[in-house]
Amino acid sequence: MNQASSPELAVIVPTLDEVQTLPALFVMLARQEQVAFEVIVADGGSTDGTPARARELAAQAPFPCHLLNCERGRAR
Repeated sequence: MNQASSPELAVIVPTLDEVQTLPALFVMLARQEQVAFEVIVADGGSTDGTPARARELAAQAPFPCHLLNCERGRAR
């Protein structure tokens, strides 16, 4: 898989106070093969440090990751 090419798939992850679950998600996503993908973390106003942890994980991820701050209800 060549991550330099355009992604074939976008994984959108709506979050709200998910600081504890994000590391396992990023580990699982890093194991994916044979598809070029990007991850979009859309945080709805977490108060537990989720956006900061997502930024840390995104900086180390082997796939492109974008972070968005959104209002609650964004998954509708």
